[in-house]
Order: sequence, then structure tokens, then C-alpha cells
Amino acid sequence: MPAKWTADLIGDMHLAGVTAKQLAAEVGWHDKYLSAVMNGHREPKGAEAALRAAFDRLVEKQGQLLANHRGLAKRTKPPHSPSGAASGVSEAGVVCTL
Repeated sequence: MPAKWTADLIGDMHLAGVTAKQLAAEVGWHDKYLSAVMNGHREPKGAEAALRAAFDRLVEKQGQLLANHRGLAKRTKPPHSPSGAASGVSEAGVVCTL
């Protein structure tokens, strides 16, 4: 039976949009080995700490990418609308024309 921490980690992965392949690559494991650990078929020492650290690194990288994207969107001027319609850039970086 899988340990409770694996269920917690899977939930966190879902909420953060982190895939098992991404987590396996970050921790340096084959994705099938990660599956065996997460499903309780393997119980290597230090797995919880290693996987949590890898997950945290992935979330931090995603946050940096998002911050960089948002910074770029704030520096980019919205296109001029010759028709006089209002336009702007949303918080998500999407150009909106009204």
C-alpha cells in the first residue's frame, strides 16, 4: 500500500501542473521507477525527501518562468488600434481589444 506522503505529493503535482515525467527527470529516476515508488512497490530510503526537493525545484522553476513571462508582458506595449477601440494587456499577458 502506498504511503500517505505519495498521495499528498500527487495532489500537489496536480495542483502545480507538474507531470510524473518532469518529476522523474528532476530527481534523476526513470519514470517507471518513480511510478513504482509512488504506488508503494518500491520504498527507497530518502525517497520522500528527494521527491519533495525535486518537486520544490520544479515549482520554483515554473514560478521563475511565469515571473519572466509576466515581466515581458508588462514591458510590451499593446498594439495601437486604428479604429479607436480600447486595448490592453491582461494580467495573464493576453492582449485584449474592446
